[in-house]
Amino acid sequence: VPEWTEAHSLLEFLKGNQDTSRKRIFAEHSNDRILQTEFMTMVREGSWKLVHFVDYEEGQLFNLEDDPGERANLWDDPVHQETRQYLLNEILQWRIQSSRKTQGFVRELASGS
Repeated sequence: VPEWTEAHSLLEFLKGNQDTSRKRIFAEHSNDRILQTEFMTMVREGSWKLVHFVDYEEGQLFNLEDDPGERANLWDDPVHQETRQYLLNEILQWRIQSSRKTQGFVRELASGS
């Protein structure tokens, strides 16, 4: 596995073993034809899940403990603005660190390895 790779194996999780080593989980997706978004990033921490869309002002914020079906979007709820801002900042920090780590991928592509 290249040093610049960020992905973690899900094998232990799929075997039923809980992975408690990660405080939060990030995912990203681009050119989604269903959600009609150019790029989205998701962060999950504890019972909270936030989805940020790069090409929209609105996003999604769910408390999965209270709403496992993700039916009540709390993005605009004033009560949850601190949580929203915290998770948006976590995405920003992750993006910065991710960019620094995955620069090896760009170098590897350029060298033809």
